[in-house]
Amino acid sequence: MAEARSPAATVDVIDEAAAAKSAQPRSRLAVMSILGGMLIAVGALLAVVVAGSATGLQATNPGLVRLVMGAVFPVGFIGVMLTGAGLFTSDCATQMVPWYRRRVTGLAMLAVLGVAFLANVVGAVGLAALGWAGGLLSADQEWT
Repeated sequence: MAEARSPAATVDVIDEAAAAKSAQPRSRLAVMSILGGMLIAVGALLAVVVAGSATGLQATNPGLVRLVMGAVFPVGFIGVMLTGAGLFTSDCATQMVPWYRRRVTGLAMLAVLGVAFLANVVGAVGLAALGWAGGLLSADQEWT
């Protein structure tokens, strides 16, 4: 089992990881963030398909459908954690630490955030477009 860290030590770990991420080539950040956007979209699409196809359950117990949707959506986040993919939201939280400690410039921090945001959008919209092209999101499906 991992040893527990103090809050100050935890912030130091975040600082090191965020500073190292800021030093990575922008192309690597983009690829990892595209993957992050795609994985979050997988969780969202899975939640829509699973919960949306339970039309009988929706009529009798809508709360249970929402519970199922909430239980399925985190699959995308699990994928992000297992692959180390990048998400804009986590970068917003972590990139502040090395910037505040003056280990990275404001421009470097904004570059990481900009790449992460745009690449997450590309990944999520790209996967949604693939779902649309494959008929998963067509209007004749019961969950759309």
